[in-house]
Amino acid sequence: MSAATLHTRAAGPATVLTLDGKVRAQDLPGLKSTVERAAAMPGGCLIVLDCSALRSIDSTAIGFLISSFKAVCAGGRDFAIANLGPEALEALRVTGLSAILPIHDTLDAALGAGRS
Repeated sequence: MSAATLHTRAAGPATVLTLDGKVRAQDLPGLKSTVERAAAMPGGCLIVLDCSALRSIDSTAIGFLISSFKAVCAGGRDFAIANLGPEALEALRVTGLSAILPIHDTLDAALGAGRS
């Protein structure tokens, strides 16, 4: 199984990080480093984690979502999650995290929320 990756791109004043693959424990250092670099980049106020290519969700992936949220917010930027599948949404609902994490159905909705 290949490592999960984060692809970074600018979307206007926002930075979009597209998560691809299944998040495994051995992938976490590289993924967290990418989030931290994005949070430290000058300009922009919003970082969106696009989960459209996330293959599955488990405690490792949930932990990564939480650590990403904390890292971005600690850097003074806004954070949003977009395009979670039904399994991921249910896992976050059951854990109560859907009430804490800023989750949007689409990337456009997440980007729009950052502008309001």
